[in-house]
Parts: sequence; C-alpha cells; structure tokens
Amino acid sequence: MGDGFASGIIHGELEGFASRIIHEGFAPVQTVRFAAAAGILAHTVPGDTPMAAEAEIHRGMEQSSPGMWKGR
Repeated sequence: MGDGFASGIIHGELEGFASRIIHEGFAPVQTVRFAAAAGILAHTVPGDTPMAAEAEIHRGMEQSSPGMWKGR
C-alpha cells in the first residue's frame, strides 16, 4: 500500500486537491483519503503497482462508501 499511498499524496499535492477543496468547503484531508484509496486499489492488480487513473480512484472511493469521501 505504501507506493500507492505515496503516489496518491504526491498526485493530490500536484493537482492542488487541498487548496481546491478548501474553496469548495472541504477539508484538506481529501488528499489523504485519495491516497488511501489509491493504496487500496494498488492491491487489486498483480504486482501491487499503482496504475489506477484519477477517475478510477474517485469512482472507487464513491462506490465503497457513498458520501463518506466528500470531506467535511
């Protein structure tokens, strides 16, 4: 999960999830939630390589627990 999680943090920071989400009324913790989901999805493929696209990670987040990943 480490590589997937780290790539999720890096992606979230590069994409500005925290700053973008603050303006929409969400907490910066969304980057950490995204990273956790990226790490989890990395375990669904042989070799544990984080290859999921951003849209796949967001879709997985929403499908696993609708509404939970929105941030507060």
